Amino acid sequence: MGQPGQIQKIIVPREPFWDRLLRVADLKHDHTNELYIYWNRIRGRRTAPERSAIEPADIRGILKDTFILKVDDIDTYSFRLAGTRTCSVFGRELKENNALSLFEKESAEAVQTLFHSACQDSTVSVLGLIGKNKSGQSMPLEMLILPLRLNGKTDARIIGSIVPLKVPYWAGIEPIEDLHLASLRMIMPHQHKNEISRPLASEDTSPNVVPFTVRGARRVKHLQVLDGGAQS
Repeated sequence: MGQPGQIQKIIVPREPFWDRLLRVADLKHDHTNELYIYWNRIRGRRTAPERSAIEPADIRGILKDTFILKVDDIDTYSFRLAGTRTCSVFGRELKENNALSLFEKESAEAVQTLFHSACQDSTVSVLGLIGKNKSGQSMPLEMLILPLRLNGKTDARIIGSIVPLKVPYWAGIEPIEDLHLASLRMIMPHQHKNEISRPLASEDTSPNVVPFTVRGARRVKHLQVLDGGAQS
């Protein structure tokens, strides 16, 4: 275990599903970028801001794509709030629904690991998603997962967004039935300030996979955790 004040780094194993996902996935949509910038500003020097610091008026322009999850247990992340466009994409009110139920099985297992990592290790994740309707038509979306404190602890709430990158003609008429995870970028706590200080858009699509075998690492679900890193 690391010393007090140290941050745990997440090491992702080289397994086929994760290898396919861990490409550089920069923030493609303005709403994703705006929420990330706002979150990073209000957190200050902490790894995550308090829930009470979120002012809806400050992000009124992106509320329709924003959600807050309540962590019920390691496999249940219920929507406390879900934006109107997010609900429209899925054709129903999402409040009290488990966010993992939106994903097909293999993707749900990966996203559960990312939710757990946000709660336990304050990691940020940017996901490229493919949503499919009952007819098999697809819609590209972008999802942002951000840790959030409640009474000082990061294991009870998550804030994020789900944004369509392209809006097909059938959107709002035929709901998305399943989400499929297509790409992933993880930002560790000690990287938050560095990430936000540079342009987030990039043409770099080279693999960003961390080796599987790490001496001294411990398992957390599908991940290995390596203790260490300076607190920002």
